[in-house]
Amino acid sequence: MPFSNIILTLIDKRHLAFELKQAPDAVALREDWLEQTVPLEQVARISILQNGSQMVLALYPMTNQLNMQKLRGIIGNELRFIDSNQTMSNFEHQLKQMNSQDNHALAMRIIVDEALTNQDVVYFEASKPCSLLMLQAEQLGMLADNVLLGTRISEPTATNITNAKQEQTTVDLRARIAKLTRLPAMPEMPSKILTLRNNPAGTVDDLTAIIETDPSLSAQIMRYANSAMFNHHSPADSIKDAIFRILGYETVLHFTLGYALGKVFKLPTSGPLGNDNFWQHATFSAALAQQLAHAIPKARRPKPGLAYLSGLLHDAGFLVLHLFFRNEHTWLNKMLQAQPDQSIIDMENRLLGISHTELGSWLFQSWNMPAEIICAVAQHHNLDYQGEHAEYALLLNLTERLLKTHGISDADTDDIPESLLARLGLEEEEVYLIMDKVLQGGSTLRDMARSVTG
Repeated sequence: MPFSNIILTLIDKRHLAFELKQAPDAVALREDWLEQTVPLEQVARISILQNGSQMVLALYPMTNQLNMQKLRGIIGNELRFIDSNQTMSNFEHQLKQMNSQDNHALAMRIIVDEALTNQDVVYFEASKPCSLLMLQAEQLGMLADNVLLGTRISEPTATNITNAKQEQTTVDLRARIAKLTRLPAMPEMPSKILTLRNNPAGTVDDLTAIIETDPSLSAQIMRYANSAMFNHHSPADSIKDAIFRILGYETVLHFTLGYALGKVFKLPTSGPLGNDNFWQHATFSAALAQQLAHAIPKARRPKPGLAYLSGLLHDAGFLVLHLFFRNEHTWLNKMLQAQPDQSIIDMENRLLGISHTELGSWLFQSWNMPAEIICAVAQHHNLDYQGEHAEYALLLNLTERLLKTHGISDADTDDIPESLLARLGLEEEEVYLIMDKVLQGGSTLRDMARSVTG
């Protein structure tokens, strides 16, 4: 089976749109017809390899050569070029028998060089002479269920290093953000909550009236107030009771704001950046940040209600990424799943030219969210931040590190520096006792996370 037919079969099985591009008559008979038709850096070269029983399709630019050392570092040291006609024949048979609804049955992995994903369109040589299959680059990730995108598996050939223009290593989303003419409006319920927050005459009755318009929200507040984290012998029996006796006005106000915003954004189900993982991390972060805030000395203590909201929304940049740049979100999600030990900020900057901390703060600034939240969103990965509202950023930095130990965080490390504890005025022993207390309410927090995703 020619390589062009392999790609066409995958395209057909997944019902992907493509175009057939023909070389102009004036160049069709020339040896360099391909180079005269489209830029060679947009033409995909295909290598078929084998890793144990799994077939691997490596896609990279025509101008490059495959870097087997890098590819083995990603796929495995058993990776080798196919050296058996029988092996190739078995692969072709699997490919033809693949069901479009279940291609897990196909023992194949596709890995795409990031230089191709940076293009708008990608071309494959077609079986028809002097013709090319043209596919939108964003569809490369749809060729199969386990496509790995956004990593370097090839290098420019020696002639291209000197003669060809250097390709960018990132998709710079800043340039595309600058072209956005309109941001989404603040949804109705969060807008009402912000208005109430900024109203000095706002009352518990005003807040309760907003909450009780949403039975699901009311249930979440009651569940949270009556969880093991607060250890009240007499459970709250109404929203007002939960506000007055257990949670407090500001905490419930910010809880409501975060919950309402969470309902606005939808994410894919699976992966490190999927709905389930995102909201579980957000919910645990919010509860832990709130509990830690209570333990910080009063002179430097963040407001527990704002600490809760900053924990819930500190990774909102991922929501923004999916909202405006869905394909890039998909690529990043797959890359994080394939390389979980990589620094998330480094990976984002390398692949996208921007981080989730910048994206989240950009949206929240446009929505006039509280300055403390904008700071936490923008700086929670920055251990050295010393600007205004630094206590919120540092609190989230500590929260991320503590949750990393339990696999509920995207922090680079679970190490807790003494300098971080000193700046917050916390002792190591009390921090871990608070962490244990939050974990005791884990079932409640997971239920709350599921309620947002539902």
